[in-house]
Amino acid sequence: MAEHRNRVFVFILIMLFVCSAAMAADDWQAKLKNGNLVDKGWLDRAKEDHGNWVRSNGSMGVRLNMENALAKGADFAGADLAGAVLAGALLSGANFSDATMKKAHLDYADCEKADFHGADLEEAQIWGCRLVNANLNKANLRAAVLTEANMYGADLRGADLRGASLVTANLKAAKLEGAKLGGADLDGVDLAHMDLRCLSLPKGQLRWAEMEQSDLRGVDLAGACLADAKLGGADLRGADLRGADLRGADLNGANLEGANMEGALLD
Repeated sequence: MAEHRNRVFVFILIMLFVCSAAMAADDWQAKLKNGNLVDKGWLDRAKEDHGNWVRSNGSMGVRLNMENALAKGADFAGADLAGAVLAGALLSGANFSDATMKKAHLDYADCEKADFHGADLEEAQIWGCRLVNANLNKANLRAAVLTEANMYGADLRGADLRGASLVTANLKAAKLEGAKLGGADLDGVDLAHMDLRCLSLPKGQLRWAEMEQSDLRGVDLAGACLADAKLGGADLRGADLRGADLRGADLNGANLEGANMEGALLD
């Protein structure tokens, strides 16, 4: 009897949690740049209008513009947001999973802990965006502009960053296993004190990159531009540095045992 009562009690607690979560979703509100408050219904209609705008090449619907909006926790999962304007918006905890966001504008937006899993952000403008601890697992970021983005602790496992601009971006503590970075511009990127053995960066742009004390054992850096890079104390044992440009690079204390430096350019 007591066991039955316990089960009923647990069931009631679960149902209360589910109902409260649903009510919280229905109670979602955002504040637009003009000061207007909008709710989930408005957002659903705005997403539909934007989808029509995309599909009609701008002849129908309305382009989504939430520039500088306060929209924490917004739900954009699976939405067509190609070309949408979200620059400067507060979007922490927002759900963009599997959304289509080609050429979307997220410049200087705050997307801390936002979920971009599987999202298509090809050629998106993400300059200076705050992506601390964001989920970008398997996201398509090809040719995206992530210059000066703060991606501390972000999950970039399996993400496609080929041809992307990550100039002076902060990637400290980011998860990069399986990330594709071929042709990415990593000039000045912060990758210090990290295990980078999972990376393949042939012919990569890594000028001024900060990789002090990082583990680069066996990494393919053939033909990479590492001019003026900070590699002090880095572990480069067995790394492929053939033809790499290391002019002006700080290699003080770096371990180069077994590294292939054939044709590398040095001061």
